[in-house]
Amino acid sequence: MAGCLADVPSILLVRHAQASYGAADYDELSQLSTFQNRALHAYLPTRGINGGGVVIVSGPRRRHVETAERVCPDFPVEVDADWDEYSIGDVLAEYGSPDADRASLDAETELSSREFQNVLDDALVKWIADPSGTWPQFALRTRTALATLAAAVPSGGLGMAFTSAGPIASVAAGLLGADSTFVPLNRVQVNTGVTKLVIGRSGSSLVSFNDHTHLEIMNPSLITYR
Repeated sequence: MAGCLADVPSILLVRHAQASYGAADYDELSQLSTFQNRALHAYLPTRGINGGGVVIVSGPRRRHVETAERVCPDFPVEVDADWDEYSIGDVLAEYGSPDADRASLDAETELSSREFQNVLDDALVKWIADPSGTWPQFALRTRTALATLAAAVPSGGLGMAFTSAGPIASVAAGLLGADSTFVPLNRVQVNTGVTKLVIGRSGSSLVSFNDHTHLEIMNPSLITYR
């Protein structure tokens, strides 16, 4: 891939391509993901990818790793478990509606995507508001992952992290200084959407969120949220 890097180091956070919502193995990328990955691969030269100064990491899930490998086939990908998603099953089991057993992803098969999102959003609000729960640990883990990646990016270089909506929303909420924004940021993310940060002397700053121009250019029907 050709392109030029700005003097200021930057980081791109990429949500994985579409997985298999409602299937037995959610972690398997869908057929549509092939076209989403191609669209992002073709678009990346405009975002400053070239042969040097690029550091690419991935969360541990198959959907993370395979998206990274397909979008950036010419670059090595290092797996960092700190970029893993929160446990949706655990959050729903602890904070979900008591009148519906939705403690695992298997329950998604009984709900439409919109219905499931409403159930999940309600549980996430309660999760974030519980100081004795696991949200503080998740927030710390994902923001530590960002700090680790930022430290590895050379001057004028580019870092990329392929992960899920949760870690991206957590990082963005942390940079905005408002954990309450996590739920709406988590909800709207597009598969292969790109969030850009710049690394300055005082730390990282959020420049853009959930850019999916590459999908709009290739075919708007490629825009998916789950």
